Amino acid sequence: QYNRVDFGSKKWKSVRVQAMSPSGNTIQLRLNNPEGKVVGQIKIPNGKEWGLYEARLSRFDPGVYNLVAVSQDNARVEIDWIIFE
Repeated sequence: QYNRVDFGSKKWKSVRVQAMSPSGNTIQLRLNNPEGKVVGQIKIPNGKEWGLYEARLSRFDPGVYNLVAVSQDNARVEIDWIIFE
């Protein structure tokens, strides 16, 4: 979880993450809590090396939110960084 992420007034279109998952995984980016609105879903293929992965974002109102990364496959995933564009 990343607390108090200020998305400002810009309407973001995509998200990129640097991540790795030895057995593969799909992560959802949600607002405020693990059951919050899904704003992005990123498939991380299996591998032991860091990779850069991108996904389109769903529309959401600008503002400040807690950003929660939720594993969909209950498999190990490591996230180095997340950037919005």
